[in-house]
Amino acid sequence: MKNKIGENIDVGICQKCGLPKEICVCKDIVRENQNIIICTEKRKYQKTVTIISELNMEKSDLLNIARFLKIHLACGGGIHGSSITLQGNHLNKIEDLLVLKGFDSDKIRINNNGGIKIE
Repeated sequence: MKNKIGENIDVGICQKCGLPKEICVCKDIVRENQNIIICTEKRKYQKTVTIISELNMEKSDLLNIARFLKIHLACGGGIHGSSITLQGNHLNKIEDLLVLKGFDSDKIRINNNGGIKIE
């Protein structure tokens, strides 16, 4: 959109829903509809990692969630595709933190039998 002088003005309208960005609910809807699987896995030298998989969202959102989890769990980690890998076993704490970020607790599944091997 342009003003009277011809300069571009960012009106802040969401491209997906058409609402102003201040009241856009697209990210909340995406988070509530996620089916998340959390599992642990043994890696090299018997190190345990926690894997949060099936997060189908933009990379910037994944980075923000990974940063939030790493800060609150005091651990390292990273992003691999649509999964977040955290160093250490955090199965007992991670669900509460994901609920704080807006995910539905009914759609979070914890798998204690191990998970997908990510190299």
